[in-house]
Amino acid sequence: MKKSVLTKKHYEAFGHYMNEHARLETILHFVIADLLGVPSGMAGTVTTDMSARQKRDAAIGLLSYHLADDTKYGPLLSLVEDSGRYSKLRDFMAHAMWKAGRKAGSVKPMIARGRGTLKVLGQHHNEKSWTVSEINTETKKMADHTDEIAYELQRIGLGKDFGKATQ
Repeated sequence: MKKSVLTKKHYEAFGHYMNEHARLETILHFVIADLLGVPSGMAGTVTTDMSARQKRDAAIGLLSYHLADDTKYGPLLSLVEDSGRYSKLRDFMAHAMWKAGRKAGSVKPMIARGRGTLKVLGQHHNEKSWTVSEINTETKKMADHTDEIAYELQRIGLGKDFGKATQ
């Protein structure tokens, strides 16, 4: 059996990224619960069967609804809309096989997508490969983005209890 191209440093970077993505999803739980008027302790119950995309879409829909009456939700809406950009790498980490990339120490995901026509990602030279440093940089960007969402929640008076759940 062939040895994995992933190193301990890759696994550490993946774990850190996945943890930050979970923190982002947790905050989306609170956005949804608060906008629905559900007690914060019930936030996970409301969203338990939702995928990350469904949580984001629900938060966007609820924020858009509230934005019609109050423009204070606009910055939070923009941040939640932008949070989707972190899902693709998370999905690769959770579901793809990894192969060596073109750059030294880099890896790239290999995955088959079967919706419509079969598409195999990770076979072409122009597809994104990731170094540990690039994954760590992306993790930092997501953490900063999540912190911005948390700040906006507090600024507009939502998510009063979320800090305890995301520390």
